[in-house]
Amino acid sequence: MRLPGIALTTLITAAVLMATPASASTTFTPDGGPEVNFVGTDITFTNIQADQELNCEQVDFAGTVVDPGETRVFGENAGALSNLTASGCTNDIGGLTDVDLVGSPTVSITAAPNGTAWPAQLNDVSAMISAPGCNFTVGGSVDGVFDTATQVVTPTANTLTITERGLLHR
Repeated sequence: MRLPGIALTTLITAAVLMATPASASTTFTPDGGPEVNFVGTDITFTNIQADQELNCEQVDFAGTVVDPGETRVFGENAGALSNLTASGCTNDIGGLTDVDLVGSPTVSITAAPNGTAWPAQLNDVSAMISAPGCNFTVGGSVDGVFDTATQVVTPTANTLTITERGLLHR
């Protein structure tokens, strides 16, 4: 069952992943890596309907650049993320909360850059959220802009929703 209303607010610093336009409008070439790290600080997940927040001091993704140096069309994989590390995650009701990666998210460049700012998307995100007496899975995608000059990804929108309910106790 999918429930709408999970919002994500964060600033993610990306290391190593770069992209260069191979053609003015339809392709790009990722370079760098092969390792890539997305380091997020002060992350807040908000369930809008329940007016509840999950705050994490640190949420980091690690993975690799997919086939660096090979040209591809916008929207194709540029990176594969295989590891999630979350720390300092808490909720006012649930207390200390764990966030564990489920599946294998990918990163894609979705359109031509505006200067050094590349539209990007974190795809196939799925994470298990666990607190005493409660667990559930969130999934979806996160849109953002990756600035190759600053190595910062700024999220702009997301489709993260609760995709599976687990144990809920009161």
